[in-house]
Amino acid sequence: MSLASLKPSILVCQLRPSIEIVSGGDVSTTSSVLSCLGEATTRKFSLVIVDLLVSMIQKRNDVLELCRCLRAHPLTNQIPVIVSVDAPQRDMFVKLADIGVKFMGVRQPGGPIDPGHLLRLVHLDDPSVNINPILGKLCSFLHYSPIDERCELITCQACGNRMVLGGRRLHEVCETSDHEYCDYFRHPRVAS
Repeated sequence: MSLASLKPSILVCQLRPSIEIVSGGDVSTTSSVLSCLGEATTRKFSLVIVDLLVSMIQKRNDVLELCRCLRAHPLTNQIPVIVSVDAPQRDMFVKLADIGVKFMGVRQPGGPIDPGHLLRLVHLDDPSVNINPILGKLCSFLHYSPIDERCELITCQACGNRMVLGGRRLHEVCETSDHEYCDYFRHPRVAS
């Protein structure tokens, strides 16, 4: 057995033009969902990483369809898939979990993707990349309404979508497990 066959292969689907990938082995990149699916079905990979900027609203359905195909195809359904995003977006995470995606990487905006590190976390089934604990931290009352193809309005369903969320409250309460202590979460006021 050659040393090259022991090195895990990782496929990265990068949907944005300028992405920094920390190389740590045999990493292949594709720039579209179709080329990613084609590559994933023709070669053996240890991990498929799908890169998504949350602000790329128009690409979300493509990512969902790619993940659905990867989970359903007999040649790829055993390969772990991790979606790497630059910010939490609960609706997208719920849809990915429903499709069968088990792993999610939330990185700093503009941060690089480290395929080798993500592969180690996936193989260890680390809770920091497991989609269910990540979803558990996000308030279930978050509501997203697209404004245009790159921007969306985030409101709180617990108060009838009358409170617009952003900045400090969104990041320190609604997108953390601290949302469980929020008065709106504990006593929703959806009927008025």
